[in-house]
Amino acid sequence: MKVKVLYFGVTADITGKENEFIADVKDLKALTEILTSLYPGLRNANYRFAVNLKLIDDVNILSLKEDDEVALLPPFAGG
Repeated sequence: MKVKVLYFGVTADITGKENEFIADVKDLKALTEILTSLYPGLRNANYRFAVNLKLIDDVNILSLKEDDEVALLPPFAGG
């Protein structure tokens, strides 16, 4: 199964990409492990996940499905 991962702000700087597809991932925790293995700089980065446009609070409970879209969102301020 593959998911599309979108990078924004500092996560895009760390990965050098705006997006990519990651295969063989079953849940958000496994995706986190894959991404930090590929991009060690993500270990120290501050970001949240959004899956299919919904913010996720606990990476340990979410299973992923084929073609889900996962965004890594750094902190942002509005006004």
